[in-house]
Amino acid sequence: MKRAAAGATLAIVLLLPAPASAARCSFTDIDGFPAVHGAEVTGIGCSTARSIANRIQAGFARDGRQPTSLRAGGMRFRCSYRFYTEDGAQLQRATCRRTTRPAHRAVLKLSA
Repeated sequence: MKRAAAGATLAIVLLLPAPASAARCSFTDIDGFPAVHGAEVTGIGCSTARSIANRIQAGFARDGRQPTSLRAGGMRFRCSYRFYTEDGAQLQRATCRRTTRPAHRAVLKLSA
């Protein structure tokens, strides 16, 4: 009886979804402003991160400020921006989370 309960517990643990790990995307887009210097994604692909970067650049070109909500790859995202310093250069980090699944996100490195 104990062996069956232990086996059932093990089966349940194995069936639970594992937390997604972050993947690095190495791409640069320095033609637009703000320039993009790569991304770290969780739960989405690098192509979606590149699409988010393009939407941020298009929003800045249109309005003169970065969008807080955008649509990329058929999904909706909410973005927040933070300034930070790395090797003496001021950069900006854009964290864009999917509205329906906040665990799916892209963290983009932008030039300030």
